[in-house]
Amino acid sequence: EKALLLLRDESTENICNLNTLCHAYIKTNNVDDLEPTLTKLLPHAEKAARIQYTVNCALKWMINQYDINSADDKLNGLWNIYHRQLKSNPKLMHAYVHTLIKHGRDTMAEQIIKSQLDESWDEILIQEYGLLKIDNAEQRAKQAEEWLKHHKESAGLLLTLGRLFKAQKLWGKAKSYLESSLSRRPLAATYAELADLHESLDEPIDAQRCAKKGLHIATRNVV
Repeated sequence: EKALLLLRDESTENICNLNTLCHAYIKTNNVDDLEPTLTKLLPHAEKAARIQYTVNCALKWMINQYDINSADDKLNGLWNIYHRQLKSNPKLMHAYVHTLIKHGRDTMAEQIIKSQLDESWDEILIQEYGLLKIDNAEQRAKQAEEWLKHHKESAGLLLTLGRLFKAQKLWGKAKSYLESSLSRRPLAATYAELADLHESLDEPIDAQRCAKKGLHIATRNVV
C-alpha cells in the first residue's frame, strides 16, 4: 500500500516505477490496475531479465485470477496481447491452455495447441489435445497420426491417439495405442484410460489390473 501511494504520483514512463507497480498490484489483488500497467511494461520485457520475470509473474497471477472469477473474455484477450510471452514460457502456456479448456474455450485451445506443436513439440500440450471437448475426434486423430510420423516415441501423443480412438469406440486401435504409450513411458492417465477401455469391453480383471498400476504410479508421484 505504501508503494502504491508513492508511485501513483510518479511518472508511469519510468520502467522501474512500472515494474514495482505491477508487483504492488499483485500483492494487493488489484487486477484492474495491473492490466493497463502491465501493457505499458510489456515493450521493455526483452530489454531486462527482471522485467521479463515481472511480466511472467503477472501473467501467471492473471490467469489464476481469471480462472477463479470466470472472467472468460479477459482470459481469451490475454492471447491477443501476450501470445509471444505465453509461447516462450512452457509453464505459462500449459496453465493458459488448461484454463481455456476448463472454461469451455476448447476451440481456441485447439488452435493454440496445433500452432504450438507445429513449432515446438510439447508432451503436456499433446495430452491436452486429447481432452478437448469438441465433436471432432476423427479429425483430431488424423492430425495426431500425422504428428506420429515425426514423434514415434512420444508417450503423450500415443496416449492422445488412444483417447481419440476410444472416443470413436474403435476399441482395437485405442488399446494398441494405449499399450504402445505405456511401453514408452508408464503414465497414470494411460492406465486409467486402459482400465476404462477394459470395462467397456466387459473385461473386469484386466480393468482392475490397469487401475491398480495407475493408482500405484499416481500415489508414487504424489509422494
